[in-house]
Amino acid sequence: MRQFEFSLHDPPKEILSGAALTQESILRSCPFAAVFTDDALKEICRLYGYLMLLGQNLEVELRVCLGYISLALGRRGVSASFTGDPDTAAFTDLIRMFESQLDTQHTGSRRVIGELHRARKLRNTLAHGFLAADELRYYLTPGGRQSVLQRLKRTESVFFPLVMLVNTVGRAYAADIGVTTEYISKLSERWKAEQRQIEADLREAFGDENPDA
Repeated sequence: MRQFEFSLHDPPKEILSGAALTQESILRSCPFAAVFTDDALKEICRLYGYLMLLGQNLEVELRVCLGYISLALGRRGVSASFTGDPDTAAFTDLIRMFESQLDTQHTGSRRVIGELHRARKLRNTLAHGFLAADELRYYLTPGGRQSVLQRLKRTESVFFPLVMLVNTVGRAYAADIGVTTEYISKLSERWKAEQRQIEADLREAFGDENPDA
């Protein structure tokens, strides 16, 4: 583990005496996250990482969707209802921009916006509250760990459908400017063919690394 040198203004007594910097004291300061290397906690760690990825995925899909909306409406000579740049907007502003394109007189539209804000708050809670002091007690007992797992699994049911909904809307607007499913499939096949060619060129350049296979 790397060691650091530092200097404090008005240091505490344990720093002055060196007691706080002994190997034993430093190990006591190990990040709590280190406990997630334990087999019993690895599933919580895996699921947490997956949910954080889904939360980020939702934010990215909103940016992409709003970009396609702007392009598609611009081609029709219509201005989008929202203002601001999706590429730099905060999560809450992305939801506001998406909301402006929905008919909020419709009950379903209002529910979608409510769920988007709920997902945003959950993502922020995961990012900033997962290791909060009052949460740590749950990771220390089998019953507490099961409670955490169940809560994380319920969170997945919030994120996943919203990612799919926003992606569906974005792809529909993208189709208006020629980014159809067929076009995406052709791009995918082209990328796969390029990847196969790169792999073949590498094998030819460096030879078969496993001649006995």
